[in-house]
Parts: sequence; C-alpha cells; structure tokens
Amino acid sequence: MVERISSESLLKLVSGQIKEKSTCVIKFYSNGCHYCHELKSVFETLSCSYDDVHFFAFNVADQKDKKIYAVSGVPTICLINTGPTTSVKDLSEPAEPDATTWYTENFIRKFIDKEKTR
Repeated sequence: MVERISSESLLKLVSGQIKEKSTCVIKFYSNGCHYCHELKSVFETLSCSYDDVHFFAFNVADQKDKKIYAVSGVPTICLINTGPTTSVKDLSEPAEPDATTWYTENFIRKFIDKEKTR
C-alpha cells in the first residue's frame, strides 16, 4: 500500500529524526505529470511486493519549504534507510526511459533490492 506523506513527515524522514530502522521509498509526483499518473499502478504493485519496505507518495505542490527535499523533476524516486544513521539515495535516471512511466517496475525493484537495509 502506498500512503501519501505530508511535508512534516517527509522532513522527519530526511532529517534523521526517525530512529527506528526501516526502509522507505518515496515517489515525488506532480498532478500535471503524465508519467507520474502512469507510474502510480507500478508503484502500487511494488508496494505489495515488499513486506519490509514502506511506500509513500509526495506531491511536490505540497512542499511548503523548498529546502525539505530538492527534486529536479518528476517523477523522482528516493529510498531512505532510517535508524541510528539515516541514508537517502535517489534513483538514477534510466538510460532508456519508458515512454509511458519513465521508470519501469524492474528498474525500481533493482534499486530497492540494492539499497534497502538488510
């Protein structure tokens, strides 16, 4: 299940305020982005594949303070490992973007599997 995340919760995640160990994947999106709309079902499918990963969606229009997390475009996907030390990783741009969703399910899955806390 993908939950929409607030600016306040996003700030807690990226600033290291969450001390419990967990892995979170966030899709940054915009209502006007056709890739973002098409990627929604892919992201939902991925969220059902991982029992140990939390999936969130954040609408960039909700970002009140532009300094919370800078994205250069949408969709942007990042993975945050929380705990004693917090790490934040952005998914790289695909060499060959999908014409419909930009990122493919397999591309995102490889990123999660590589970067998540074990």
